[in-house]
Amino acid sequence: MAKRNSPKQSNDGLRLFFVGLIRHILRVVFRLVAGVVVIFLLVLFGLSMFDPPYTVKMAAHRLKIGPVISEPAETDQLPRYVKLSFITAQDSQFCQHWGFNVRAIRAHPSGGGASISQQLAHNLFFLSGESGFSRLVSSIATLLIEIVMSKERILELYLNTHPFEGSVFGVAAAAKMSFNKPVEEISEKESAELAALFIGNLKTEDSPTPDVKTIFDGAQLLEKDERSACIEG
Repeated sequence: MAKRNSPKQSNDGLRLFFVGLIRHILRVVFRLVAGVVVIFLLVLFGLSMFDPPYTVKMAAHRLKIGPVISEPAETDQLPRYVKLSFITAQDSQFCQHWGFNVRAIRAHPSGGGASISQQLAHNLFFLSGESGFSRLVSSIATLLIEIVMSKERILELYLNTHPFEGSVFGVAAAAKMSFNKPVEEISEKESAELAALFIGNLKTEDSPTPDVKTIFDGAQLLEKDERSACIEG
């Protein structure tokens, strides 16, 4: 007569089965996440040297609306006051933080205060960031961008990929649209005007767009202290 398994033995068998299943699922998830991180790091290494033909936002704009207007410009071609104006307008602690301007985030808890690095991550890889998961992934992308890229390169990519107005992306195309001349030829005042317009689509009640005089004066101050130490030209 066959010996029956006791209820305890059956329960132990089920427990071992589910433990093994959970371990297998965790291993698969870990490998998938590790694979995604490796691929993402390879993409970032590529972006640290080469300009992307399109960002996610550019591609979405092209599919939904039409061709984008973009003209990449290297930061060593830009006047120093252009870079200072945009840092002043959007992220005055850009050279000091590792991706997150904690002071600005605390001052604008309702959603303002995103650093240049955070905006770059969002512009390159995301369409929206309203959900908690999107914000988490975007934050991880921001940290990896800061690890892989120099501050100079982060600023360059930001200035070349940030949406300006309509189908215009990037500071060079925006300068031609606004002033009908190359970005390297705009004046300090025009640079401040462009920076104020450039971030206008980020304006919120809690984080208003700085006015031109504030940006102009702030850029002059930024030039005199160590907060601009990470940029050249």
